[in-house]
Amino acid sequence: KNRVAPGGRDVAASLLNLGAVAMAQGDLARAQNYMQQATDIYARLGVRDLDMASGLANLGAVAWIRGDLVTAESLFLEAQKIREELAPDSLEVSAGLNNLGLVAKDRGDLQTARSMFEKSFAIDFRLAPDSLTLSETLSNLADMAAMTGDRESAKASYLKALAIQEK
Repeated sequence: KNRVAPGGRDVAASLLNLGAVAMAQGDLARAQNYMQQATDIYARLGVRDLDMASGLANLGAVAWIRGDLVTAESLFLEAQKIREELAPDSLEVSAGLNNLGLVAKDRGDLQTARSMFEKSFAIDFRLAPDSLTLSETLSNLADMAAMTGDRESAKASYLKALAIQEK
């Protein structure tokens, strides 16, 4: 009686959830398959919202884990455009900046990576102080400091991240 429409938004949301489970289990092929099906449904329906952005970002994460930085960056950028358009100055935007920073770091572009992490930090600090999200961003900034030889800043950021995690 109250059935879900085949190929509708509810199906896409379920596919994204299944993709997240598969990814957590380390089954990247299955994760990518589910997430691609979900984003295909959203695209067919003309959906351009935070759900679509999540699907694109999740596909980007799969590509990043596989080491496909070009595809990861492309998907992260597409997701970020949607997030910035629909939810500027949000934790979703911060997460996207972190994703882009990780890709830049892996490409060896430490200046861009640091910039992305600093922008993410500013949002996290304002919207979610003492959150695990902020802790993750602090750890990313600490990594940047360590990679550029600034051990004191790295240590300070790692300690701040740890203090948040221990709360």
